[in-house]
Amino acid sequence: MAVTLHASGTIDTTGQIDVELTVVSIAIAGVFTVHIDFAALAAGDVVESRIKRKILAGGTARELIEPEVLYGAQALKPIWDSDVLGNDLSEADAVVVTIKQTFGAGRLLPYKVLRY
Repeated sequence: MAVTLHASGTIDTTGQIDVELTVVSIAIAGVFTVHIDFAALAAGDVVESRIKRKILAGGTARELIEPEVLYGAQALKPIWDSDVLGNDLSEADAVVVTIKQTFGAGRLLPYKVLRY
């Protein structure tokens, strides 16, 4: 199975405290994983990661799991890896991954999305 880079970049949470920021919105069919590097977090920082998906075409993207909350420095596990995300829909926001920093200083958080 070939693995290709679907998307990559850096999310900047500076000035975005308590704002839900979209890391990626997947609008094509496929199997994906999302990877975010939280190594830049420091003591006092709190970030929530969320995964949302639509079940049927034309539906509403809803949270797939409870938000995962990361607190402070991520020395032991700085890389967050999503579960495998299968998607059969070809429409906007079929699968959406977001982050929201609720406390701390803004940070630059690199990410990538792999397609299998």
